[in-house]
Amino acid sequence: MDPYSFNFSWGDSEEEKVARQLGMLHDQILFEGPQKIAGIIMEPITGSNGWLRLNQEYYQGVRALCDQYGIMLIADEVMSGFYRTGPLFAFQHFEGVQPDMVTFAKGVSSAYIPFSGVGMS
Repeated sequence: MDPYSFNFSWGDSEEEKVARQLGMLHDQILFEGPQKIAGIIMEPITGSNGWLRLNQEYYQGVRALCDQYGIMLIADEVMSGFYRTGPLFAFQHFEGVQPDMVTFAKGVSSAYIPFSGVGMS
């Protein structure tokens, strides 16, 4: 099935959707070759699309795939970091997910001066 066609369904339940999405990510990792993938960059809560929050199980599943293949999980917190979603970083909303790297900007300087940073585990 083509995920870009109008006849495609991610599934009827949230569990089916997460399983299909993680399966497609797993297939893509295998297709590309895990040894060629340095990291997967994700926004735990996107800012540009209307503050969309990732599914807990999906984020945990991506973390598990990264661990399985030795791929870094990178949390892009440029728009959501520094208490903009409640805790210091948006990834803290998700139990059991500790990114290997966190990128941040804007909130660290209130967007007044160009300043950014990277945190590593």
